[in-house]
Amino acid sequence: MNRFLIMLWSVLGTLVLAACNTSDTAQEESPETSASQAEEATESNKEEHEEDEHHDHEHAASHARLAVSHENGVWIIDSEGYEATESFDTKTSAIRLAADDRHLFVSDRESGSVKLLDSGVWSEAHGDHAHDYVEAPSLSTFELIGDEPTHFVNHGGNSAIFYDGSGEVQVFGETAFTTENELTPVTTIQVAPHHGVAVPLSDGHVLASYTPEDNPQPLPEGVALFNAAGEELNRFAGCPGLHGEASGGSGDTETIAFGCEGQLLIYSVTEQKAIEIPLPDQNARVGSLKGLDNADYIIGNYSSEDNPELNTHISILDLKERSVSTVDLGTEYVGSMAMDEEHAYVLGKDGKVYTVHLSAGEIEGSISAIEPIAPSEGHGHGAPSPSMSLIEGNLYITDPAEMNLTLVDLAHQEAEVVKTFETPPTAVIALKKGEAHDH
Repeated sequence: MNRFLIMLWSVLGTLVLAACNTSDTAQEESPETSASQAEEATESNKEEHEEDEHHDHEHAASHARLAVSHENGVWIIDSEGYEATESFDTKTSAIRLAADDRHLFVSDRESGSVKLLDSGVWSEAHGDHAHDYVEAPSLSTFELIGDEPTHFVNHGGNSAIFYDGSGEVQVFGETAFTTENELTPVTTIQVAPHHGVAVPLSDGHVLASYTPEDNPQPLPEGVALFNAAGEELNRFAGCPGLHGEASGGSGDTETIAFGCEGQLLIYSVTEQKAIEIPLPDQNARVGSLKGLDNADYIIGNYSSEDNPELNTHISILDLKERSVSTVDLGTEYVGSMAMDEEHAYVLGKDGKVYTVHLSAGEIEGSISAIEPIAPSEGHGHGAPSPSMSLIEGNLYITDPAEMNLTLVDLAHQEAEVVKTFETPPTAVIALKKGEAHDH
């Protein structure tokens, strides 16, 4: 076994814990996009409210509902008072947002189970406006069972689950999510078992990573294109050590990006082809990415074992130019990132949130948010890292070391601890919550 594979096997556990079990990863499609759309729709609804004979109440100012996970479960917290309205004993801390921006996947990789948690907040379009709805959260009594469910990806209105232990991919439509009835996948795909990922596309196809069937590797080397029936149509190599994915853009720029050793592999949905984009530095890699529908950029980490000075950089993929640049933050940072259409928000291990202007490729400012983060031992095993979630100009950050939840008001450049827990929080997902609307 060569030195590269030995290194891959040794850090695989780190990648699984740090990159796959964060609320953003992955990858997560993005609550901040739906929040922005819902905000605009709610304003329109306020203006037309007096003419709407079917509703006899007013909308209150919207606020957030937070899902905060810990070692054995999930708290549901409202941003008015920050008291836990519900607490679910799930025996796991891995949470990811589903494609409908309402439900959450709650997964246990070791036992191979996935449950759905209904956050109880959502919006529905009504002509040229939308209505916000609020009800009590609930946890599914059923569970999906598979071998090592690891990567959860939303795109094109669907969610895909990749099971590392079996190589099975399940794709679910966003209208299917419910805590009452068991889910039925719209597409099932089978590849050789590996630490992989799958992305449902807006045209009905699915991209899934692959590894040679006769010589499986810990990380894949490329992606394959499948149709809705689960039949393989094409393969795109050129992504050694593939780890991390994100989608971004819209229309002609709709792009799926994958992190690789030495380059990025991007897939153009309209062109139905893959393109390799070299990284600016030799021996560098990208292993975690975050994107946003309609944004012209995808952000990612940036690292190098041979050149550790690069570990303070982040990467920016320009979807229009199809080029990669980097920004040096001057400090190492945690894997959980956030972004809107113009900025990236990165939490440095010095405790500051750095705002990076994406088109300019420059640091715009920083805010002291939490205490500096102590170095982890044993490649981070057993030590949860801070997590971030962005909604309506506010960043929520979990600090497991201090057992705090911090609110960062980006407009006013202020940070405030809004809640202290009795057990370390491991991840946070923020969802927009409006006034309850009868239906």
